[in-house]
Amino acid sequence: MKRKILFTSSLGNIFDAYDANLYAIFAVTLAPIFFPNSDQRISLLNSLVMFMISYLARPAGALLFGCLGDKVGRKKALSLCMIGMAIPTLVIGLLPATSYIGIWAPIILSLCRVMQGICSGGELNGAMIFCAEHFPKTQTGRVIGFISSTGVLGVLLAMAIAAILTSEHFPNWSWRLAFVLGALICLFGALIRLSLEETPAYIAIQKASEIENMPLKSIIQHYRSAFFLCFSKGALTSGLGFTLYVYLPLVLKTAYSIPQQTTFIFGLAGLTAYMAFCFIGGMAFDKSPNHRPLLWGARACLIFCPFVFYIFQIEQSFFFIIGLLILGSLTGFIAGSGYPFLQRLFPPQARYTGVSLGFTLGGACLGSAGPLIMLWAEKFVGRFWSPMVFIGGICLFFFVIELSSRNGRKYFY
Repeated sequence: MKRKILFTSSLGNIFDAYDANLYAIFAVTLAPIFFPNSDQRISLLNSLVMFMISYLARPAGALLFGCLGDKVGRKKALSLCMIGMAIPTLVIGLLPATSYIGIWAPIILSLCRVMQGICSGGELNGAMIFCAEHFPKTQTGRVIGFISSTGVLGVLLAMAIAAILTSEHFPNWSWRLAFVLGALICLFGALIRLSLEETPAYIAIQKASEIENMPLKSIIQHYRSAFFLCFSKGALTSGLGFTLYVYLPLVLKTAYSIPQQTTFIFGLAGLTAYMAFCFIGGMAFDKSPNHRPLLWGARACLIFCPFVFYIFQIEQSFFFIIGLLILGSLTGFIAGSGYPFLQRLFPPQARYTGVSLGFTLGGACLGSAGPLIMLWAEKFVGRFWSPMVFIGGICLFFFVIELSSRNGRKYFY
């Protein structure tokens, strides 16, 4: 049964990650379709703003589905996430261009991205909580590391399909097929989720009549330190992730004139490293089930990121790949060791709400703005210092919050 839970949860996470990241991967393709502008940079900035909108909506989804998960069960909340994700994804795939319906195209696209963000806000951390509560605490790191790495498979699947559909052998409208396919696999994922059993932790609090009617109120009153730590971890992980698979591919295409298919291949290298080190980070947490592995990863990020962006200045394919491999490894280790750590900061009655809302709020406020901030800052500090300042800033922010929250921190299993 545990293998089935791990397998089906992974499939659901793959499908959600595919849909949630498809727009970002097609940002360069969609920019002139829905945001036509004679200045390519302005058009791309508008497209990135649309990307950011969905992440600003994620905290609302985390609160909604988090409260549902804590009150009516993890399984029902996660299934609703998948169904809700399918609808806007299908609409985007069928949406006419701005040249046909005018301003209604970006308006409808905005609403779809908001709905995608709301549904995605309750997915990733919810899926990891669902699996972690089915397994022994000694395996929490490996299980969550594996689940977080499967999300990368969804991104890799989206990138692979994008690479195929944007080739010269397909018509210009073929990107729409990727979104229609995403809607169909989301509905399939919802059916898979409904076949699973509820977690033992939730069943236990349900039988004991210990379900929290207002989990957010409980978090504010008793778990503020844990919440702010989740916020800083969300900002760090999301900021690094968006740098890896959104900002740097855009830089490769627009600044270094690398063909889009080649940037997809480079991106695959970085995300493959991310996937492997998610699991390694989870194993490190099982060996040392506390904050230390996460701190190791954040410190390594401060040390090695300057090297990554320095070798990008060499402008050779080999060094592009090396840089993406290093950044992917650092991001994966931080994600894999950090996710299981966050699970232990809240009791089961408020775990879904606390982890999901704190993490997504950090990602929305600081992480999702990363590509936009770095692209804008290039004009003032240059292409090398722009990502350095951003990543250094979110790392230091995490260190301050982690250190200040140690005295009030509690652990739950």
